Amino acid sequence: MRILMSEALPYEGDIRVGSHELARQFLKHGHSVLWVGCTYHLIGLLLGLLGSSRHRHVADSWRSGPVECEPGLWVFYPISFLPYRNAPGFRNKTVLRHSLRLTVPRVSNVIESLGFASPDLLWLSQSPNSAALINMVHPHKVAYRISDRYHLFRGIPPTMVSAENELLRRADSIFVTARTVLDDLPETLLHRCQYLPNGVDIDHFRRPAASVHEPEEFRDVPHPRAIFIGTIGDWVDIDQIARLARSMKHVNFILIGPIKTEVGSLAPLGNVRILGPRRYSELPQYLHCSDVGIIPFLKSPRTDAVSSNKLFQYFAAGLPVVSTRLDEIEHLNSPARLADTDADFAYHLEQALLNGSDHEAYVSFAQANTWDTRFETVRQAIGI
Repeated sequence: MRILMSEALPYEGDIRVGSHELARQFLKHGHSVLWVGCTYHLIGLLLGLLGSSRHRHVADSWRSGPVECEPGLWVFYPISFLPYRNAPGFRNKTVLRHSLRLTVPRVSNVIESLGFASPDLLWLSQSPNSAALINMVHPHKVAYRISDRYHLFRGIPPTMVSAENELLRRADSIFVTARTVLDDLPETLLHRCQYLPNGVDIDHFRRPAASVHEPEEFRDVPHPRAIFIGTIGDWVDIDQIARLARSMKHVNFILIGPIKTEVGSLAPLGNVRILGPRRYSELPQYLHCSDVGIIPFLKSPRTDAVSSNKLFQYFAAGLPVVSTRLDEIEHLNSPARLADTDADFAYHLEQALLNGSDHEAYVSFAQANTWDTRFETVRQAIGI
C-alpha cells in the first residue's frame, strides 16, 4: 500500500510524536510512505540562500527536494508563496485550502512523481497541510487522527477549527488519542471512531543495564534525579517545578526538551538542570540514569486530553512516575502516582524515591501499551 501522511512536524527532528511511530509501523508492515511535513515560507528560503544560519535548513530542504530518509519512506517539506500562518492575511480559509498549490517545487508534481497521487490511504493529522492535501489527491481511504483539543492551544486560528469539521466528515476512520476528546465528538461520528492512545517503542526504551552509560551532563548531578522529557511548553507548570525544587533541595530536577515557554524562574535554582533538546536515540540513557519520571502539567481541559508519550516511555525504562492528576492518565489506570497539589506531588515524589522499585509492574504496563499493539487497532479499523 501507498500511504500519504500529513504532519505539522519534520520527520527527522528532536520531537517524535505518534505520527512518527505510526509511519514506522506502516513501513514495518511493508507499506510505502510519503510524509508531507511542515511548510516553509519563501522568505525563509531566500534568507537561507543568503546565508542565514537560522534558515539554512529551509534552503537545504529546497535543494534536496523529497528525500528517501529510510527505505520506503519519503519526506518532503513544501516551500510556499502563501503559507498558512496565524497572522493577518495568512490565516483565512482560502490560504488554508490553497497554501500547497503555490509551492516550489509544486506539491502536486512531487506527489505524482513519487506515485502517491491516488494513495491507498491518506493519513491526516491536526496539521494545516491536511485541509489542503485532502483536496489535492484521490485517496481510496482517508484516516484522521485527533491527538489534542488543539482549538485550546494558543495561536490556533478559528479557520483551523472549522476546517476540522470537513476532515471529520470526509474521513473513513477517525482515531482519537484521549477519551475526553472522544466525548467531545458528535454522536453521529462515533461509529467511525477508534480510541487510539499513544504507545511506546519498548525495545528502544527498555535497555540492558550493561548498554547504559551515564550522560556526561549527569557526572556532577547526584542522585536522586527526577527527570522530565518532552517539549517544555506553556502547559508545563514551571512554577510548581520551582516550588518543588525549593522544598526538596535533595532532589535534582532535570528537564530535557525544546523550550517553548518562559523558564527564567528556574535559573537561580541549583538543583534544576535544563538541558534542552536531545536526540530520540539518546533519551533512554538519560532515563535509565534517573530515579523517577515526572509529568508536572498545569491541569486544564487542554492537558486533561493529552495522551502522554512520556508516561509510557518512563515506564518502559523502569522508572516510577509522578504526574499531575489528568483525566486521560487517570483513565489508563497506570501505576503512576497522581497528584492534585504541590504537597501531593512532593509526597508522591518522596514515596516513589523510597518505594518506587516495582520495576516489573512498570515494564509490564509499558508492554501492554506498545506501538505494535496500537497498530493492530489501526489495521483492523482501516482493513490493511
